[in-house]
Amino acid sequence: MSLSQADKNLLSETINQTLSQIPAFLRGTVNAQNITLFLKGIPSQFRNYTLLELIEAVEESCADGKIKG
Repeated sequence: MSLSQADKNLLSETINQTLSQIPAFLRGTVNAQNITLFLKGIPSQFRNYTLLELIEAVEESCADGKIKG
């Protein structure tokens, strides 16, 4: 399943909007290239899960103190 052009455009707009909300002094450290590198780094065994499932698992791990940072 691939994204429609409309969804690709919406995704780009959403990412740009989110990036624009990052304080200017930090904005240089977070960019689209960093996002793609992070997403590409997700091990293949986790790619069967939805993004929401991964987010919830990370949030739970942070709350349990299993992820530090």
